[in-house]
Amino acid sequence: MIARGEGVRRRQILAVLPYFLGFTAAQGGVAMAGLFGPPATLTEMEARVDQNFQTVSHMRFDDLSRRLAAGEDLVLVDVREAPEYAVSHLAGAVRLDPSASAADAAWAIGPAGKGKTIVFYCSVGQRSSVIARRAGAVLVAAGARSVVNLRGGIFRWRNQGLPVVNAQGSTPFVHPFDRTWGKLLTRQDLIAFAPQRQGPVHD
Repeated sequence: MIARGEGVRRRQILAVLPYFLGFTAAQGGVAMAGLFGPPATLTEMEARVDQNFQTVSHMRFDDLSRRLAAGEDLVLVDVREAPEYAVSHLAGAVRLDPSASAADAAWAIGPAGKGKTIVFYCSVGQRSSVIARRAGAVLVAAGARSVVNLRGGIFRWRNQGLPVVNAQGSTPFVHPFDRTWGKLLTRQDLIAFAPQRQGPVHD
């Protein structure tokens, strides 16, 4: 049996918990996505990121694809762990550790970012939005034209059949982060936890 005082205390904690979670998510600390796992669809995840990172500019996959096809010189920054990047990444993207500081980001990108749009991406847009918000002002002050997050991340990019590469060249595979988050990928047969031998690319 719960003592009366303990019951009151529990109700007080439960009453403020949603506000605490919302605050941490908005601040990019312990995000609600990390606490509760992925929603049912990637579209819902994109809406969650939009809500939690309203000060970050978000670029759609089709806008990025169009600008790359037009030859625009963008700086692509992959904000995932090394094993994720090794499986596949956007062509030309450099990897930045998710825990990187604003100074780390500025050092990694360096003069290459001057006058250009810097596009951060991760699996679904959560980690990259954190970095975009953390480092955006520093990068713009260093000369970047703008700093954006790729909406939906590499999951959305691949779900649309857009190309990715690994150290060997073109590949159809993508790292799912884990099996739970991987359910947001349309092609479950193209999930890989380690780089795969080069084979035909089918979408």
